[in-house]
Amino acid sequence: MIDEDECIHGLTPSTCSICKHGVDAGTSKSGRSSGSTSQLDTPASLEKYRDRYPGDREPTFEAYVEVFFRIDAARNFPGGWTMFSRCANAEPSLVEKDRALVERAEGIMRAAGYVKDDSGRPRQGRKWWKSAS
Repeated sequence: MIDEDECIHGLTPSTCSICKHGVDAGTSKSGRSSGSTSQLDTPASLEKYRDRYPGDREPTFEAYVEVFFRIDAARNFPGGWTMFSRCANAEPSLVEKDRALVERAEGIMRAAGYVKDDSGRPRQGRKWWKSAS
């Protein structure tokens, strides 16, 4: 059964960077418009997400942006930056739905020199900080 709230890649249409950059830009499986077609292809274009990482989580947002634009594996992550950041955050629904994708995002962050800190979870969310070594 096709979920009308998903794009052809199984993601929320407004967060799928594949649809936004490909020939099916802006349409869902049903052919309906997915809304915004703004591209998330520069660090500046991601600034609208900064407020989702308040206080001591702001460095986590900066880490996601830095890794996304520096590491090809992050840049080519299924679902683009939005899915990469959600997986690196280990959102519970994604852990349940696609644990392998979450582990892939975590591996990319570790390979980029970051260490995760879940001590603030669940209320404040995961933090990533740059490893000293």
